[in-house]
Amino acid sequence: MNKPYIGITGIENSNQLERILTIYSQKGDIPHLLMVGEIVSYKTLIDVKDKPIVLMKNETRCIFEELKKQDSENVLLAWHYFTKPLGEVRPELKEKTRRVVEKSLSQQISELFENIYGEYERTQPPFQIGVQINVSWPEPREVNQIKIGHSKLKTILQVSDFTSLEDRIRNYNVDYILIDTSRGEGLEFDINEAIKVHNIISKNNPATIGFAGGFSPKNVRERVGSIKRSLDTKDFCIDAQGRLRTGKYLDMDKAERYLKEAIEAFKF
Repeated sequence: MNKPYIGITGIENSNQLERILTIYSQKGDIPHLLMVGEIVSYKTLIDVKDKPIVLMKNETRCIFEELKKQDSENVLLAWHYFTKPLGEVRPELKEKTRRVVEKSLSQQISELFENIYGEYERTQPPFQIGVQINVSWPEPREVNQIKIGHSKLKTILQVSDFTSLEDRIRNYNVDYILIDTSRGEGLEFDINEAIKVHNIISKNNPATIGFAGGFSPKNVRERVGSIKRSLDTKDFCIDAQGRLRTGKYLDMDKAERYLKEAIEAFKF
């Protein structure tokens, strides 16, 4: 079983990374990794930055290089990747995007990690790297294919559509499965619904399971406590994004308070 993590998604630069690592380094005895999530998409691969929180390749490289300099043990740096079919791309971007989105998902991931993955394997830094697939029920073969040639890459499958869950989830060979009952909207999730989903997944897939949807500095301690009591374990992940922002940007004061509260919630 992969170690569970406490996640902060939406990091934008190496300065934010350094501040988050400083808080985590003071955590004391807690069995959770720190997952630092970078938001990337098919636009990353064509170098079109029309949303400030979606990073370009050079920005992900800077964060990767900074993490190599830090005390980065027990850290998972994850690229949260979103793509879409060509027919759903904005008309003005279709020609530039075609060469990317018409490739398979595994090929897109390979392009995302080109140079970085090879360097990671050669240098073997103490932290882990991974990719979260933010696509609704991607082809299992394509997700499983990511591990071929990228054996050290941790894979995270985000699940927000629970239709035919029991049959579908069996087909994925991933390290983590993240339950997002808010359907990616950052709304507060229904804990009872999330626990039911967790129980179906755990019976049909050996991946480490996590929860996302509306976690904030104000509610994370209470919500982690509720999940721990329902599952009778603290071996699960959490991830926060939307409620750590002010406007379009990651708010570091919120992120730091959330991380401190989350760490305390998992200690007991």
